[in-house]
Amino acid sequence: MIDLKTIEKKFQTQEKVIEIKAWDGKVKIKKLTIEETNSFLNTRETDGGINGIIQAVSFCLVDPKIEVSELNTLGESAFKGVEEIFQALNEFSNPKK
Repeated sequence: MIDLKTIEKKFQTQEKVIEIKAWDGKVKIKKLTIEETNSFLNTRETDGGINGIIQAVSFCLVDPKIEVSELNTLGESAFKGVEEIFQALNEFSNPKK
């Protein structure tokens, strides 16, 4: 039987540095955990798509670490960067085979 340590070793959280054109800089993101994915999907269903996207982006940002409340205070034009990060997260988490 497989044990938890073997599963954890096989599915370690991966990180990646990406360029965000809208923000004119780079950020480091990570793949979401099962718990973070569940929370993001629940938020998207109950509070709407934009809130879910903002939460997923907050979860995946490693450097800089930006909380949901901080993302929400940015000017509306900064949302283009949030969208870029969310798209990169989707591509990173679901690579084409």
